[in-house]
Amino acid sequence: MTTSVPSNPDPADLKAGRPALYDARHQHLREMMAYFGIPALLIVDPINIFYATGARNMMFFSMRVPARYLLILSEGPTILYEYSGCSHLAEECTAITEIRPAQGLCYISSGGDPESAAMRFASEIFATINAFDATIDRLAVDRFPFVAIDALRSKGFSLTDADSVLQRTRMRKLAIEIPYMREAMRRVE
Repeated sequence: MTTSVPSNPDPADLKAGRPALYDARHQHLREMMAYFGIPALLIVDPINIFYATGARNMMFFSMRVPARYLLILSEGPTILYEYSGCSHLAEECTAITEIRPAQGLCYISSGGDPESAAMRFASEIFATINAFDATIDRLAVDRFPFVAIDALRSKGFSLTDADSVLQRTRMRKLAIEIPYMREAMRRVE
């Protein structure tokens, strides 16, 4: 069955359809996690968070500073750990089950103590995953600071690179994504 995709999508229709786009991407990512045997995905890259949920906040700042992160359990909740005072920015994102405050994981955002912040971060991630499924001990992560990676390992997690599942998920374009890509190209041209 071939899906017909309009060549000139209406921008108003695209805006109204964004929640469905992000939900479809989120579901596709979960399917790819299951396919690759990834029970939990923990990402800090703002582009990855945006792709997975549609949540965006301080995109350029977050590319440099680990200010917010996202935990996706392949068969459980999706929890956005958002920068303090900004949870309202993601409340409309239907792919997100819950929003919690993020730990500052760099020198400035941790109040000068990134090691302690990283341990609090790892303890919360461990408790959250353990409350859902105590057998999960493998976690795919992207570009977290070394102190956060060390803290997660100290909690017994075996870590793997999330990039392979994220990039392979993005390689296959969903039919719902095509009109958005066409509109983006039209605007650039």
